[in-house]
Amino acid sequence: MEFRKLLAYAILTISLFIIYSSAILGYFMNIKEVEITNEIILSSLLLNFLLMFVSPLIIMHILYGNALKNLYFVRNKVAISFLFGIILGFLFIFISVFLSLGYKEENPLAEKLRNLHISMLFLIPFFSSISEETFYRGFLQMQLKKKIGSIPAILISSLLFSLAHLEYGVTMQIILPFIFGILLGVLMNKMENIIAPISAHFTYNFISLLALFLLH
Repeated sequence: MEFRKLLAYAILTISLFIIYSSAILGYFMNIKEVEITNEIILSSLLLNFLLMFVSPLIIMHILYGNALKNLYFVRNKVAISFLFGIILGFLFIFISVFLSLGYKEENPLAEKLRNLHISMLFLIPFFSSISEETFYRGFLQMQLKKKIGSIPAILISSLLFSLAHLEYGVTMQIILPFIFGILLGVLMNKMENIIAPISAHFTYNFISLLALFLLH
């Protein structure tokens, strides 16, 4: 059992190191000078999927055996979780628009995303919602909840979620994910089904990207 725990912690440590070292590196880079192509975005999505979905899957399998169930991929309350997730996704769109009123800060990444292939309109929300929600809500939050309680678990996972967006180099892209993370955490805590935060995250990202494409 001790070997299994050590192996699980080693995988988690490596994943966290890669996630946050790349976020910090991205923060100090001038994104205007970085070429953003469909291939680069797809590679990044696949890497994040490996780090944030596959890694927790392996960790939970090592520790508990039934990985999907312990990451809250369950059949219980699927329909209502999906519905509440979509509602929260749309709600946070209005919240983010309201909080951004009068806020002016250049977002070079958004400008570059407008030039991507239309397929990215679906691929980015699909991969990012599944990987990030599995890692931050299904894995980190719900495991922390067992040790320190719901509220601290939601706050810590939301903070880590927001810090993973450092690479955008935009202040609002740190604040909004933190707020969104709290709302996603509350939803996850209430529904105990990963479909809820995944559908909320997908809805928000999809609508946000659609707006970028339409405004191009």
